[in-house]
Amino acid sequence: MDNSDQILPEKVILDVFSGESGEDPFPIFAQMRTMGAVIPIPSPISGMDGQAWVVTRMEEAMQVLKDHTHFTVDGDSINGNSDIRQNNADPSAPPTFLNAKSMLSVDEPDHRRLRRLVSKAFTPKYMESLRPRVQEIADELLDQVQDKG
Repeated sequence: MDNSDQILPEKVILDVFSGESGEDPFPIFAQMRTMGAVIPIPSPISGMDGQAWVVTRMEEAMQVLKDHTHFTVDGDSINGNSDIRQNNADPSAPPTFLNAKSMLSVDEPDHRRLRRLVSKAFTPKYMESLRPRVQEIADELLDQVQDKG
């Protein structure tokens, strides 16, 4: 079913991606999936006019993630432009998922090299050793939410 002619209000989309709406985003994500596997949205990066695209379904997302020839996570590599995160970022604002530089925003082969370095520190045994503290934090947070109804 193609519902690509449906339109979500720009504010709804931007609030979901910024986390500012305070509402449950999952009904909006579900509506986006009914609109198509790849849908246009307004650019979620502050100060950037234009359009971005959201891949809403797993099969298509996996295709995009595996296709290093046509897709990139590194803004520096697009048309030789400088990094849009730096050009439009408020220097006093804390980093967010959309504007922070990390190994998640590096393409192959550099991503693979960094991942190999990091994976040596995050062994299954070490990750399992974190379980008690992670469980404690999760329980504390759930207790706080439950107390608020």
